[in-house]
Amino acid sequence: MKKIIATMFIVCLLIGGTSTFAGAQGLMDPMTKGTWFINFGFGPGTNWQGAYGRGFLPAGQIAVEVGMWEVGPGVITLGGEIGGTFYSYTQTDSRYGPGTTYKYNYTELVVAARGAYHYGWNVQGLDTYGGVAAGPRFTIFSYNLPATYTGQVIDEPPTVGFGGGPFVGASYFFTEFLGVNAELGFNVTYAQIGMVFKIK
Repeated sequence: MKKIIATMFIVCLLIGGTSTFAGAQGLMDPMTKGTWFINFGFGPGTNWQGAYGRGFLPAGQIAVEVGMWEVGPGVITLGGEIGGTFYSYTQTDSRYGPGTTYKYNYTELVVAARGAYHYGWNVQGLDTYGGVAAGPRFTIFSYNLPATYTGQVIDEPPTVGFGGGPFVGASYFFTEFLGVNAELGFNVTYAQIGMVFKIK
């Protein structure tokens, strides 16, 4: 997964670097009222539960936003997102015998509404934004009992909690309808890179 994300990052940099001239020619203005953005990205997932800081959690997210109101120099958008993360780790517990190990698996899915403020700084092709997402988070948890306890997989009942959180991001459009996107925050991911599409 790390190699995939690294490759995507390099590709996005190359595309962005080779398309500066196209953006400078005015192919894209910042988000405007009535404009739709669809973006998707991948990165390290937030460890709502289960991970406890262990390792890397692969996660992905798709978001849709539409420009609703012009406020000052920017635009307020509303939309939604869906994303998820998966995590698995093995833990040794000698209290139940030498070398006794358990494998834990967590799958989490977030379906959330999101709102943001977009501003392009009068730079053609550039869109920056910040906002917050909120919605239900569904968690599926299972674990493998050690062989001394039959080695069966135990599936716990799914749980529902709070998902989403604050985020900031930036997009650069190298054509009128296609660009690269990066986002940071405490949402489905801590950080992600991907692509963004304009539909109007």
